[in-house]
Amino acid sequence: MNLLPKFHTQFSSTEYWNQFFKKRGEKAFEWYGEYLQLCPILHKYIKITDKLLVIGCGNSQLSEDLYDVGHHDITNIDISEVVIRQMSDKNSEQRPEMKWSKMDMLEMDFPGDHFSVILDKGTLDAIMTDASQPVQVCLFSILEYSRLS
Repeated sequence: MNLLPKFHTQFSSTEYWNQFFKKRGEKAFEWYGEYLQLCPILHKYIKITDKLLVIGCGNSQLSEDLYDVGHHDITNIDISEVVIRQMSDKNSEQRPEMKWSKMDMLEMDFPGDHFSVILDKGTLDAIMTDASQPVQVCLFSILEYSRLS
């Protein structure tokens, strides 16, 4: 099953990601590594008491793994309502404190200083796929991160 888009610009499309997660089903898709590979770095900088925001969470198991080792204040956002519904259904009983929200990282509506840590495993890569895409999008994202942290 080929899940790659025909055009790299589709990586920033809600429709592409909805189709991706419908086709992919519940099998986790990990960008750039799994929890066991990342945990030495993550645990060096993230405290159990931190409020985490995971942008472009997809169906990665990263949030689940972090929750299972004690990080319970985790909010996950993604532009795909399909994956948010899948992940919310999957985790609602076993990880009741974890939050899932369909939201575009470029249009977040959280109050300032709401999160102490923001995690991204590949979302910036997905929105910066086109050379014609304005650099302002990236700069806005970085400024938005700064406002929230």
